[in-house]
Amino acid sequence: MGGGESTTTVVLAADSTFTPARKDAFVAARAGTRRIDLSPGTHDGHLDALEEWITVLREALRSTS
Repeated sequence: MGGGESTTTVVLAADSTFTPARKDAFVAARAGTRRIDLSPGTHDGHLDALEEWITVLREALRSTS
């Protein structure tokens, strides 16, 4: 990506309040969005899938630097 554009990373939990179709539409709404799915977790995946959330967040940050 050039011209000051940045990558957006969306982290979604398996049991999110979003339906699978809504998750797909949410990500598709912005070109270049990277999607990471947590295997456990609900809408509060950052709380109830904390270890995996930290791992994927670190990996996402590393890949953008």
